[in-house]
Amino acid sequence: MGYERASQDLNRILNAEFSENIIISTPEKVQLGIDTYGSVIYGNRKNSIQIKGLVSKHRISINPSNGLPINSDNIHCSVYEQNLIDLNYVTRNDKNEVNLLKHIVNFSGSNYVINETWPDSMLGIIVCILGKYNGI
Repeated sequence: MGYERASQDLNRILNAEFSENIIISTPEKVQLGIDTYGSVIYGNRKNSIQIKGLVSKHRISINPSNGLPINSDNIHCSVYEQNLIDLNYVTRNDKNEVNLLKHIVNFSGSNYVINETWPDSMLGIIVCILGKYNGI
């Protein structure tokens, strides 16, 4: 019961007054399947949704090789996975792993791409580590 209550509280926080509107879109080119010759078929099947979540953007990171601070973009957002699922946004692959890499995130008028995901299945949140989006 403790984790269920914590998950509900976290969902309320992610949708409260400090949250921002976040638009998440599938990548422009997605793998649709494999043809009879074994070649991958790509297509444009873009899906976008708008949800609420917490966002953070700051300019300091830690250099992993020496532990010293460096001037670098550090951008991430946190969303409640069930909110994505409720809007029919696919979050997991066939192996039940969170599969949001290369998806596009927009908040505060800027576009970013998801480079890493840190899912917490116990609480039901996904923290997305974002990078610069160089697409259209």
